[in-house]
Amino acid sequence: QMEDYVAVADDVRGDGQVQFYGLFDGHGGRAVAQQGGEFVSKYIAEHANALSTEEGEENEGAPTTAAEQMLTAALVEA
Repeated sequence: QMEDYVAVADDVRGDGQVQFYGLFDGHGGRAVAQQGGEFVSKYIAEHANALSTEEGEENEGAPTTAAEQMLTAALVEA
């Protein structure tokens, strides 16, 4: 039986520019994977505006770094 959890958010900010796809490994059971996936998905949704510049335009090259920092922060906070 698969214990992994898949999280999909096709339009995190509502502008079609940010998507999130995650696969959470269920080594601790499906409930653990699901809880982690739901927490990280919620965290990303709440902090998605950090992926844009102050002017509201995409900053080429920076979104990956900002996304990596956001995911790290979400996992540390969990």
